[in-house]
Amino acid sequence: MPRLLFTALFCLAAGLGSACPAPPPGLTVQKMYVQPERHRVQAQGMWAVWYNPAFFSPAEARTVAARLEDTRCVAMDDYGMQWPPNLAAGVRFNVYLHAPGEKDGFEGFGWENGVGSNDAGSNDSGLPFMTLPRGAHADPANLDHEGFHVFQWAATSPGYANGGDSGWFTEASADWFMSERTPDGADNYIAASAIAASPHLAMWHGFYNAEPQDPVHWITGNRQYGMHLFLRYLSVVWGLPDERMTAGFFDGTTLSPQEYLSQTLGAVQFSQAFADFAALMTASYVEGPGMPMPDWLLGPRQRDSGLAERARIMAETPLAGVENDIALTLRIGAGWASPPPALRPRPWSYNVVAIDQPSGSAVVQVEANHAAQMLLRLVVRQGDAWVLAPFEPGQVVDLTHADTAYIVLAWTPPIFGGAATADYRIRIDPVP
Repeated sequence: MPRLLFTALFCLAAGLGSACPAPPPGLTVQKMYVQPERHRVQAQGMWAVWYNPAFFSPAEARTVAARLEDTRCVAMDDYGMQWPPNLAAGVRFNVYLHAPGEKDGFEGFGWENGVGSNDAGSNDSGLPFMTLPRGAHADPANLDHEGFHVFQWAATSPGYANGGDSGWFTEASADWFMSERTPDGADNYIAASAIAASPHLAMWHGFYNAEPQDPVHWITGNRQYGMHLFLRYLSVVWGLPDERMTAGFFDGTTLSPQEYLSQTLGAVQFSQAFADFAALMTASYVEGPGMPMPDWLLGPRQRDSGLAERARIMAETPLAGVENDIALTLRIGAGWASPPPALRPRPWSYNVVAIDQPSGSAVVQVEANHAAQMLLRLVVRQGDAWVLAPFEPGQVVDLTHADTAYIVLAWTPPIFGGAATADYRIRIDPVP
């Protein structure tokens, strides 16, 4: 039975890119896992799409192959991604359409939605392949995401290994590619609400590097997918070239993706970008279905889609303490306070401190441990408008017209791994 590394994505999008050179001639079709008397194959470009005609039509197989071939062209031509190892072995890349719960000839493998491979000894090659359940096979955004994984397979950089503190980028970059192709997709940023619910977790928190005490839930596991919103923010707003977003896969770097991006954009710019992003996320999500931040990349329906998905998951799989949008609520003049230890920010994460009954002018003081590099943002809602601004500890902030107000503390230390926490305390005092 194959041992697969599956990745899941549930989005809707459309759109096709440009043509590109054909794959090498003479590729053959590897008949792994198929029953010739039950299965058919659609060979197109570098792909071999297998299906049972009792459950899928030839037209569906052609559509899948065409979309994946177009994904290949865009990924390789525009973003410098590389051929998977299948072609060097002289075979097409196998894609299996399957019908969960049905006797379609693929039952028993435990297949879901994703890209993975066997051990080399069990399929004579260890070559990767894709599995697409019914429904996911008809989702262009899903095909973009999973198709991008195919071209990550040839990555040569040790720092970009799909595991540990670098594994998050495998999923985030695949979603980034998907959203670059179809930026208006209604469900593009469905997992971004998971970041807002667990902002204290490190940028690189994912499947492989949770701390023993960390809860296991959709919110904590899927926030890595939502980090593609930060990647798009870097490229669209901060001008990080698209090709630099993917170059690290293949230049042999030992840097993690997060450190690679920091060095590419510049350490100061990367820190400021992350703090600004944290403020935007706070304005967009912290009031739930209330007043969102106006369209900045995340459109209103995309934000609402994420909130609805989060609410649905929490209703189906409730877990007390997993939603931590606000780390601390503090009243003006109440003295020093700190968030609970479990909610203190990890490297490249943030806390949101809500100001209870904001009014007048106030001074915000922050004292942090020596390793902490806290960047502060004031996030204020005034009626239908949001005001976001950087400030320094000890600076007077104007809360006169604030309906709600938040302090965002983004911790951006010169470390790019691990789960250490920043200890700090904060107070807000009135200005006489």
